[in-house]
Amino acid sequence: MSKEDIPAVCKILTSTSLCEGKGLAERLSPLGEGGASLSLVAERSGELVGVVLAVYNGFHVFLSHLAVVPGLQRQGVARHLHDELMQTAKRLGALGVITDSRLTTTGFFYQLGYRTPGAVFLVHQF
Repeated sequence: MSKEDIPAVCKILTSTSLCEGKGLAERLSPLGEGGASLSLVAERSGELVGVVLAVYNGFHVFLSHLAVVPGLQRQGVARHLHDELMQTAKRLGALGVITDSRLTTTGFFYQLGYRTPGAVFLVHQF
């Protein structure tokens, strides 16, 4: 994912109701600059159709958002993005990939091999 992709990524995330649009481009800007970002996009016919937002902390990859434009869901785009992320994580020597999931997408992640590790996911909100 590059800085140039951010407007289209914002559109995908808002069209799937994963994020609100206000301030989203600014929030995503650091992910388009590289660094610890492993964020990827999927294209079809030159148009962005999917995105995975992920970062690597030297131990694990944290996958925070995986979205595909409405109308192209259930066609393997998300799985392809996930597979690319997994290959990158393995190449970097990550110990694993951690994700949070909406209840409606937990089945998808279980199909990809994710399991509940017995840990509690804690959030301190601002």
